[in-house]
Amino acid sequence: MLNQLVQESALLASFGAAILATIGVLAGALNAGWADRQRNAVIAFASGILIGTAVMHLIPEALEITSYGALFIIFGYFLLYAFDELIHAATPDDHPTSGAFLAAPLAGIGVHSFVDGLEYPVLFAHDLFTGLLAASGLIVHEFAEGVIVFALMRTAGVRSVAAALSAFALAAMTTPLGALTALTLMSGMDEAALGYLMAVTAGALLFVGATHLPRQVDRGRRGSQILIFLLGLAIAGALSLSHGAEGGHIH
Repeated sequence: MLNQLVQESALLASFGAAILATIGVLAGALNAGWADRQRNAVIAFASGILIGTAVMHLIPEALEITSYGALFIIFGYFLLYAFDELIHAATPDDHPTSGAFLAAPLAGIGVHSFVDGLEYPVLFAHDLFTGLLAASGLIVHEFAEGVIVFALMRTAGVRSVAAALSAFALAAMTTPLGALTALTLMSGMDEAALGYLMAVTAGALLFVGATHLPRQVDRGRRGSQILIFLLGLAIAGALSLSHGAEGGHIH
């Protein structure tokens, strides 16, 4: 049974993600040029945080929890990879402003944000530090998701108000919905089942940081983005190492 701290922390993190996604939508609506420039930096920083968290903290923790950790980590990575590939395969290369073009990426972002929400309770159920560290990267990148969804809607000719409301529903509200779903499903799970979920989540976060987010970065401005990515990586690594030196879990 998940304790009250886990439930409250997961819900707060998911609503924090929704708020940042909403800020991204509003930034895109008020100043599209500025929002797009910030989007690249946010993606690079979030990618660094998530990769550092996964490699230096979540994956070692998952391998300690269960002897089958490596298999579940790989499963988590390729589960999201397969879904992402299906979305790209369903997106036609031509007519970039058509409804068919929009359906796949918008559905992908909506489901991706929902899956992010599913991860919060798993992370906080493991320990408070793991939840806070991983959630920081997940929350930060929601700004970019909000900007992207609003830009896609506007590219298709959807009016600003309708585009903002649609982006809010897809990029923001799906995350708390995912967290609530996970909390309901996890209420009766034992420690072993949570360990398997932790390993799957570690692989999923590695995919988001190493594959999903880099695909969204503007390749024309690599220098500053690499530095920002390395900053996020260094912060996550330093926090993970200091946490390990202090004795590990904060239950």
